[in-house]
Amino acid sequence: VTSKEELVEKAFPNIQINYKNHDWLSVRAILDAKIKDVDDLNNFIQSNIQSEMVTYRSFHTVVEADKAPKHCNGTRLAVKKLMSNAIEASVLIGPYKDEDVLIPGIPMIPTDMRFQFKKLQFPIRLVFAFTTNKAQGQSLELCGLDLETDCFSHGQIYVACCSVGKPDSL
Repeated sequence: VTSKEELVEKAFPNIQINYKNHDWLSVRAILDAKIKDVDDLNNFIQSNIQSEMVTYRSFHTVVEADKAPKHCNGTRLAVKKLMSNAIEASVLIGPYKDEDVLIPGIPMIPTDMRFQFKKLQFPIRLVFAFTTNKAQGQSLELCGLDLETDCFSHGQIYVACCSVGKPDSL
């Protein structure tokens, strides 16, 4: 493919219609070497989906990912319902596939400020695309690989190739 738009269309054809199909979403992804490129791809894909957008005023990522709740750290989820203090989601892959989970907002109280305040942070991020490092152990039927930015190790390309069963699925 010659553009990121074409890559998105190959990996997620008719995303405007298919984004609610959990089985369809769970077997495809776009892999990229750099988190900045992943964020750009995820934002582009999200902008192509016509649905209600909800913005939560919080940090964008978990500061210490190893302290995130275990049911969502690395687990692919589909959001079912957005609430002010929690997010209801369905697990897309793994041993808990199709189970519903409730992800509560985590109250954060910064300690480096002159005054204390509390805000909720949700330990999730939008993922249609993710880094090749996060792809280890993933089984995908279709995988788009963005090589516009050089991989910083040959192992990244190997991981991407191993995430699909057939070469024509890459």
